[in-house]
Amino acid sequence: VLGGLAAPALRATAAAAASGARLGASLARIAGRQAEALAPRLAAVAALDTASLSRLTWQGLRVQAVAVVSFGDLADGGHGRADVVRAAAAEMDHLRSITTCLHAEFSAVPPALRLLWADLLSEFDAAPDLRNLAGLPRWAELAFIDRRQMQDYVDWLFSQIEPGQPQAVALVNDVVRMCLLLASHAPVDRIVSGRMARPVSGVSTGLRIPLAVADTAALRVGMQALMYRNDVLVARALVEDLGALEVSARVIHTQADRVELGNDIRVHFDNAAMVSLQTRGAQRTLFRPG
Repeated sequence: VLGGLAAPALRATAAAAASGARLGASLARIAGRQAEALAPRLAAVAALDTASLSRLTWQGLRVQAVAVVSFGDLADGGHGRADVVRAAAAEMDHLRSITTCLHAEFSAVPPALRLLWADLLSEFDAAPDLRNLAGLPRWAELAFIDRRQMQDYVDWLFSQIEPGQPQAVALVNDVVRMCLLLASHAPVDRIVSGRMARPVSGVSTGLRIPLAVADTAALRVGMQALMYRNDVLVARALVEDLGALEVSARVIHTQADRVELGNDIRVHFDNAAMVSLQTRGAQRTLFRPG
């Protein structure tokens, strides 16, 4: 959870309280629609005549498999192909990681803007087109590196499906929308804030930095610390150790090669874990037929 503690955050807090039921209803509609999309496959599995499969050609078996076999089935291992299990499990891990990263990035959007997006996306019954996040209101107000990272995650998710499959496209659009809506349910009225325990110069990734917070009871090892100068996110770190007077965090991202973290830095702590993945390096996919 992050964002300013001044008037914009307070307005976002009120908006969150007012829109919580609406966001919940939207999430329920999305889940219900995806359950309906799965219904034909479940019916096909129930109606499958396994005894007749032995009489089918390879092409005939392939047609049957497309109708009833899920990606989870490939990763399950019951088919006896260890290489397929490993490849499918790795791909599912990529999906989980990228989705987690996208949710964390959406959670890092200032609350007022995040809730504006959530209100807009809650109005859609069908999945809106979220392939290009630049269509979101006030998108250009975010820092370039944050915009680029979110778009990279969305591009990766869409690269895993066949564009000509409407159900697959709708599913990915819904995944992106759910990440945003769930991020908008974050308790913006319970932001854990802190500051630099002392200034640190020349900060780069991998360096451990000292942070101070009034109430350490709300912190946990593994939480993300987001460091702002005014409204600009200049660094991210992961909490590694908690002490009575200081919190130690290891820097995982900086706005530039080296940044100055002084007394003007505002720190917000977030439960969303960041997973470091090179999205452009994940080229392999098992989601395309053929």
